[in-house]
Amino acid sequence: MKFSKNGNQYYSGTFVLKQNIKPKKVPDYKQFDSTSATDDYDEDCYFDDPHYSHRCTGSPNENYFTIQRKGCYLSSIANVLSYFGISTNPGTLNTGLNALPNGFAGAGNVNPDGVQQYAANNNVQVTNNFQAPSDLSTLVCQDGPQLLGVNCNANGYPTH
Repeated sequence: MKFSKNGNQYYSGTFVLKQNIKPKKVPDYKQFDSTSATDDYDEDCYFDDPHYSHRCTGSPNENYFTIQRKGCYLSSIANVLSYFGISTNPGTLNTGLNALPNGFAGAGNVNPDGVQQYAANNNVQVTNNFQAPSDLSTLVCQDGPQLLGVNCNANGYPTH
């Protein structure tokens, strides 16, 4: 199999599908069309400019971020956790991560350690084995869907 972008091949190789991956087992949650799209996201707020977020304080002028606005990675996590047998969606995952002391890492960033704790609380072990892009195809074939953060901030937390 070959993968190309704009006519330039960036990957060529073979892979074997894991036989126990059932078709359509991964849901297709999206931040903007879930039943929880308008739910408050984390406890992350802003006043006039959404580029400057802060922990919500209850001020009457605060605007809460919603899952629709900031929940892309949260929704992806809900998809993958559902694949591994956890009954969740973006809204229930958001609530569950908010209940953990390490569910979010400030500024609305999902904390991978919090995701591991959430999974453990639901009797599923989630680990991070990804070390390099070359590992991805092997991990998908061996273990199923994987989570990769993009646009990571200086602390390594995905912002998208």
